[in-house]
Amino acid sequence: EGVQPAAPTKRLERVTKPWTAGDPSQLGVVAEEFVYVWTETGTDVGWIHAELASNQAKVGWLPQCILQELPEGQRWMRAKQKWQARDESQCSVEVGEFCLVWVSSLTKEGWTYVECQDSADKGWLP
Repeated sequence: EGVQPAAPTKRLERVTKPWTAGDPSQLGVVAEEFVYVWTETGTDVGWIHAELASNQAKVGWLPQCILQELPEGQRWMRAKQKWQARDESQCSVEVGEFCLVWVSSLTKEGWTYVECQDSADKGWLP
């Protein structure tokens, strides 16, 4: 039996500067937009294949220099379900909301500290 190749890995990233596609293989984006990058496609000359988070049918190459560099232990994630905070230390989120997650803060109970992009809410989220 053959070994199945691993599924491609995508990571959510935030664009810091607008980029106008120079040809049909490139992806045009605006500042503050979110994209999913295919992590294994990064090139030696600084390009990476991406798709718009708002419309994954729109794909193309982007220069990596326009993507936000995050500190170690942080990454962007998108909420898969709604959560209503139960006290002031927690964060409420809506489905699809983009959140900056401190992955290094993950507790053994499954909580992590987040800052949500749309609502500007911050706190603990399961």
